[in-house]
Amino acid sequence: LQDLNVLFVETDYNQVYDYNNANDEFTSDILTAVNKKDLKSIKAKLKRGTRESAKKGNYVGKKPPVGFDYDRKTKRLVQNEYAPIIREIFERYMSGMSTNDIAYKMTHDNIIIPYIEKGITKNMIWTSSTLSRLLNNVHYAGHSLYGKTSQKKNRKTKKRETKKTETSDQILEKNTHPEAAIVTPEEWDLIQKIKLKRNSRPPSLKIAKHTFSGFIRCKRCGSVHSFQTNNKNGKKRISSCQTRTYSDDFTSYEVCKNSGANLEAFEILFFAAF
Repeated sequence: LQDLNVLFVETDYNQVYDYNNANDEFTSDILTAVNKKDLKSIKAKLKRGTRESAKKGNYVGKKPPVGFDYDRKTKRLVQNEYAPIIREIFERYMSGMSTNDIAYKMTHDNIIIPYIEKGITKNMIWTSSTLSRLLNNVHYAGHSLYGKTSQKKNRKTKKRETKKTETSDQILEKNTHPEAAIVTPEEWDLIQKIKLKRNSRPPSLKIAKHTFSGFIRCKRCGSVHSFQTNNKNGKKRISSCQTRTYSDDFTSYEVCKNSGANLEAFEILFFAAF
């Protein structure tokens, strides 16, 4: 503005600033500092008001979980037409099906639940991670949870990063919408125990420790092969596939019979291809 001799008009104060004028520049800096202080105060009041609303059991999330609508009058969650589908997912998981099997079933049956993202309507993609987050959502048990995650701007990347907050900073209010609950609190607690039991693998098994981890796929079914170590010589081999392929009516399945291979032999073939 100074280089181009452009004036700046502040409409709130009906003031014209010439930044080549030292007095105008000083006055503008003072008002900018005051506005920043006011903005911080407003944000703090809004956050305080949101937390107080959450303590009353009101839903204060950005968008309601799948299967719920937001009632503006009561400020509570109510079931919508997709609630029976969510209920069926919980029942299948409690009956012993894995999230992978449920995702396959939902995709195979062409179960469609639309959602809006940035003004564009999309259909939910059924994956194991999607179902895992859904099964872990306490709102389906009739409770309300606020502050599970927080967003802060990274000073280096200038982008907002979502991080999980401490339990002490979260607000959990029980039985805020029991009439709209999709599962009972007892069922939800049972599901969390099942999830914990199924996920209780050593951390070393969850971390990729090999160059080819996650990259070797079965030619027959497309699933990712894992690795196993020979107890006798300590060498690694690519394990056999063992992926389940379900029948059209989902009443039976066949296990993929694609066998494994020696990892050293695979590496020789892989690098020889170049």
